[in-house]
Amino acid sequence: MRNWKDVERRIARELGGERVGILGREDVRHDRYSIEVKTRLELPAFLKGAYGQAQSNAAEGKVPLLVLKEKGKRFDDCLCVLRLADFLTSSTTGADLPQEAVNGTISRSPGDIHGRCPVCLKPLPSTRHLRRFCCDRCRLLGWLIKDLVRALDAGEAEGLRGGIRELGGKEHE
Repeated sequence: MRNWKDVERRIARELGGERVGILGREDVRHDRYSIEVKTRLELPAFLKGAYGQAQSNAAEGKVPLLVLKEKGKRFDDCLCVLRLADFLTSSTTGADLPQEAVNGTISRSPGDIHGRCPVCLKPLPSTRHLRRFCCDRCRLLGWLIKDLVRALDAGEAEGLRGGIRELGGKEHE
């Protein structure tokens, strides 16, 4: 990668988000996460060593997870470090999370349809990378729908309400 902007673009693509860079408060806009991307020539040796220990101690078939806690700080404030490849393969369903987490604020949204495109409902192709949409057309339609819902919720698209009624669609509530 040439520079930090390229890294942000790649992370946005891998996670199904949109790079906003200096235009927003976060580097990557995403439905579920607020993503801040940091690029360094080299990560701290302590961090690499601790994660290496988590990898070597992980039993066959288990995903290594490094949890970092500062002395005197609350356990809720611990940081979790996970390789991006492991994150992409283990965080899609919430099946690996405790039931409280799945029922709480970090669970998937109720509209998620595991393994299917949320726009056309076709099965998602199996690839090495997590895919949220089956094709670029559906990805664009999904973004447009999400943006339209946001605009309607914010009262910024009042002129569209009549058009939605005429099409026989239900008005967004």
